[in-house]
Amino acid sequence: MKHQLIDRFRVTGDTVTFFRILLFQTLGLFTFCLLGLSTSAFSQAIAIAETPKQPMIAFLGDSNLLGSGQFQELSTTQQSPFQSVQIFNPIAAQYAPLQASVSSGNGYGPRIGPEIGFSEGYQSHFNRFLAWNQLALLKIGTDGSTVSPQNGSPALAWQPGGLYDLFYSVTQLALQQSRNQTELKAIVFNIGFNDATLQLTAEFSRSLRQLIQAIEHDFPNVPLFFCGMSNHYPRGGLTNADIQTVNQSLQQAASQNENIYFIDFHDIPTKVHDPAHYSTQGQIQAGRLIFEALKAHFRW
Repeated sequence: MKHQLIDRFRVTGDTVTFFRILLFQTLGLFTFCLLGLSTSAFSQAIAIAETPKQPMIAFLGDSNLLGSGQFQELSTTQQSPFQSVQIFNPIAAQYAPLQASVSSGNGYGPRIGPEIGFSEGYQSHFNRFLAWNQLALLKIGTDGSTVSPQNGSPALAWQPGGLYDLFYSVTQLALQQSRNQTELKAIVFNIGFNDATLQLTAEFSRSLRQLIQAIEHDFPNVPLFFCGMSNHYPRGGLTNADIQTVNQSLQQAASQNENIYFIDFHDIPTKVHDPAHYSTQGQIQAGRLIFEALKAHFRW
């Protein structure tokens, strides 16, 4: 009986082989499915990690950076929204397509500056590939001097509560609103007309160094592009010597720091009846020069 019971539960070598194969196949299928899911999830994680952040360019500077161009003097293309360039409105705390009549005024009203010529150049350059080359833009400016002291004016770039503090806080807000999907790639700084007045040029170099130190501390490795002063400014009361003093300081800073660049604005035209401010075409020209400088740097 005992042997009979044993015989009833005895399995042959073929049966063992069959169950082994079945077990290994089942385990293999389970492992394959598990690895497949894991690989899929892992691939998605890698794809997310490798997705490049949207580049953001910050425009910073004086009233010429804010702009005084005339909407009716723009072409139809320049008047239309630039879908590839999303400008940040600090009051509404949101991004919107750049449009001259709506959102180019620093959040404080429609003022047409170099952002139009810049966006036109950017959109034309990438053309059919705009869907993969979206750009974020900040525009922060002030009237008056931007670097040198001016009777305690809060416009002073590196003074607490001044233009630089405003720029820093708005930049942080813009980055937060993008849910960290945006990265500051460059700062474009347009030097103020008042920075070349007779009273301020003596202070300019020292103030410029302090501004550069602040930017290097808060935004390390972010390239800084300084826009020079126009040779048309003397019609507004500046001397060629003052303009040269400011431009030489900017050029010297660029020659001594591999992360600082000088954009030559010497031929930017100003308005006939307002020689301290660029004409509409001057603003377009300035924007195109900025785009060409960034295109060369980033090898777009």
